[in-house]
Amino acid sequence: MNPNRKFKKYPRHDGQVLHALHLLYKRLQRIEKNMEKSADIPPKEQMTYRDRDYVLDRVGISDRTLLRFQRLGLIPVAKRIKGKCYYYEADIERFRRYYWDGSAR
Repeated sequence: MNPNRKFKKYPRHDGQVLHALHLLYKRLQRIEKNMEKSADIPPKEQMTYRDRDYVLDRVGISDRTLLRFQRLGLIPVAKRIKGKCYYYEADIERFRRYYWDGSAR
């Protein structure tokens, strides 16, 4: 084998792959918008932030339980400011229903 020859195992289709990814991205954006409209969820910019103490009181759990479910990804942190965690109110309500009723809807 010639060491000066570049090895090409597959033909290059970068343009086609990028175009397919772009179309997929646009489709996912449309699906997300439709889901927000159908679920009457306000856009993230209009959502209310709540602190950890509100979550503990509203859901009725301990600090350790909140951290455990946060690590599992069941209640995401929306924002951190100076070491303090804030959560979206919609995420808190969704988590409360999941925790007490077992339903995430």
